[in-house]
Amino acid sequence: MTPHVIPAVFAMADPNAAEYTLISQCQATTPTNRARTNLGVGEYVDLSFNPPAPTNTTWTTTAGGLWTNVGSYNYFTAPSNAATATVTATLPGGAQQSITFNVIQPTMNIQATITGVSNSYTILSAGAGMNLRLVYYPTNVSFERVGWLELGENATSMSGYFTNTNKFGTNPAYTLRHLPNTNWAFLLAGNATGDIAALNINDPTGEFGAGGFLFQIPLLWTVGANGSSNSLGQTNQVFSIDGHGTVTVTKYGRSVTRDLYGNITTN
Repeated sequence: MTPHVIPAVFAMADPNAAEYTLISQCQATTPTNRARTNLGVGEYVDLSFNPPAPTNTTWTTTAGGLWTNVGSYNYFTAPSNAATATVTATLPGGAQQSITFNVIQPTMNIQATITGVSNSYTILSAGAGMNLRLVYYPTNVSFERVGWLELGENATSMSGYFTNTNKFGTNPAYTLRHLPNTNWAFLLAGNATGDIAALNINDPTGEFGAGGFLFQIPLLWTVGANGSSNSLGQTNQVFSIDGHGTVTVTKYGRSVTRDLYGNITTN
């Protein structure tokens, strides 16, 4: 007889790696996919394990911030700029689990819709105005911690009626200057916010002529109430009037036109 011995087989593994699952959940409820790893700048994300991890689990991140460095769960704050951030949790015994987030910042990709028009002008007065709903894209992330701000500038590209110094003073560019809200406006769920684009011409003579001008508006964005300012780009708000006193205001590709008798059209 020739005896045969079955060799022993040993498998070396850390049971922590299979026992725990790292879970992320965005605090923003819009978009509805709260398990997403595409984030808007400054987003908050809850991090936990199923089942709950030991309290001496350690945490690190390559970008953004963490609520704690040691604990059974954590909170991640996405950075205030476009980045890739990897959060790693190290369990007792050395097993690690990670989640990588793609952080996106806002751009001038803004969709505008008209939600209303101004009816505050009296008959035979020249002016037009519209209320806009702006949505900042992409909408597969949340920008609810993002604020935006327009900067005031003198009017530019003045022509015709709006160059009349008898009606608009010796410096029409300053008289017609843009005076926006100086406070940050923070985006709502769905990355939406409101805006108003309007012009009211106080000319009791009723002597109108064709002309136009525009605002070249620098836009800023920030994260949180105390974040730093970042350039978003520039948008133009365009105004025109014809010889009959009909005014058109255009912004973000939307326009409103009103004649002296209150007839209004939008586009």
